[in-house]
Amino acid sequence: IISIPRKTALNIGLKYGNLKMDNHSGTFKANLSYANLDAQSFSSDTPSIDSKYGNITLCSAKNLSLAASYSKVFIDKLDKIQLSGKYTDYTIKNVGTIDTGDSYSYGNFKIGTLGTMKANVKYADISIENLTSTFTVNAAYGNINLKTLNPKSCDITIDGTYSDVTVIISENTPTAFNVNLNYGNLI
Repeated sequence: IISIPRKTALNIGLKYGNLKMDNHSGTFKANLSYANLDAQSFSSDTPSIDSKYGNITLCSAKNLSLAASYSKVFIDKLDKIQLSGKYTDYTIKNVGTIDTGDSYSYGNFKIGTLGTMKANVKYADISIENLTSTFTVNAAYGNINLKTLNPKSCDITIDGTYSDVTVIISENTPTAFNVNLNYGNLI
């Protein structure tokens, strides 16, 4: 057990272990291999985590930069996440923005409430309980399921190859769609 002052910068390299943290407000960078991270919250600008073969559990953060491979990620609340990696499953309850950059592959996204998603994914299923704003996804070999859309407005753009897309729209929901599917279904 290590106690440090609140705004102390942390740069952690950990192999084969577990890291459990309370609230942290200083600069944070972690390189984890075969290690699990369990953290309450990060209030610094953009914590950076690189995880291979481990689990990440986080209650809240404003912005997060995450490179995860062969991992499982559980997050309660985020304003924004920039992610990369492969073979990682994400379960996020509430997130403002998700950006996968150029490419993300072999993992699934299970998201409660989502504001905006910009993603380029391969072999990844995406399930969104509640979409509130913009969804722009280029998907190959994965299924997309949008269960509830914001009753005020949503903008959805999907380019899919070998992907099925399911969107549930309630009456009187103004929504703009641009869907281009090759070898997939729109339900």
